[in-house]
Amino acid sequence: WRRNYLNEKLKFWRRDTIEELAKKMISLGGTMDYTTANSFSQSFKNAFIPIKKRSRNALKVARWLQERAMVKYPGLLFHPQHELACRQMVDEDGNKNFGCIIYFDLSGDEQRAREFAKAVASTKKIMLAVSLAAPGTIITHVWTMIFGNLDPFERKKLGISPTAFRLSVGLQPVEEICEALACGFSAIK
Repeated sequence: WRRNYLNEKLKFWRRDTIEELAKKMISLGGTMDYTTANSFSQSFKNAFIPIKKRSRNALKVARWLQERAMVKYPGLLFHPQHELACRQMVDEDGNKNFGCIIYFDLSGDEQRAREFAKAVASTKKIMLAVSLAAPGTIITHVWTMIFGNLDPFERKKLGISPTAFRLSVGLQPVEEICEALACGFSAIK
């Protein structure tokens, strides 16, 4: 009945688009509230176009970061799965796109990481948040923001460092991102 309903209401849409929406409706539920629908619409609209730019930006930021912290990013030569990433992370034009997520780890303790995050966020160029879906750059303190519900012993047992960060690189100029990160490094010298 869902397909008939969609065909009736969306008869001006392409068939493959309708089929894609039908699949999404089945997995997401039939009706979204306005806020969710608007957010989904905006995310969907922006999801594919900027990914190449974000990936290029992330590679540049990862190279900049590797001189200052321990970095895990598949686009860097020393990443243990770099060769696999080179084979798998290729776009339709044959270009390598290693994604926009960088994991990096400072040395020190949790307090040092908190000071770093506070300084970076104070620049207003990088947002301190858990989400990854914004067009701007977002930094997440893994220890407190993702695994904060676990006690410190469990976090360490899982190999989670109190100074680890996840950076979702956005569309703004690389210089702006590195400048914000530099403020964080200056704060913890």
